Amino acid sequence: MIRFGFGLALVFAAPAARWPMFVRVIGMISIVAGLITPLLGVEERHVRIIDWWTARGSRFKRAWSGVGVVLGVVLAYAVGG
Repeated sequence: MIRFGFGLALVFAAPAARWPMFVRVIGMISIVAGLITPLLGVEERHVRIIDWWTARGSRFKRAWSGVGVVLGVVLAYAVGG
C-alpha cells in the first residue's frame, strides 16, 4: 500500500514539478510495483534473491545504496518545483 500511495502522490504532484515526466514515470513504476507485489507473494525465487543479495560484498551493497541515494536526491530536486 505504501508503494501504491507514494506512486499516486508522485503522479498527482508531477504537473507542478520541475521535471514532470521523470516524476510521472517514477510514480507509475511505484504504482505498478505496489500492485504487483501482493500478487507475487513470497516464493522460493524471492528467498533466493534475498540470499544472493546478502552474500554480496560490502562494496556491491554500498554501490547499490549509492544508486538509491542518487535517485532519491534527483527525485527530491525534480519534485521541489
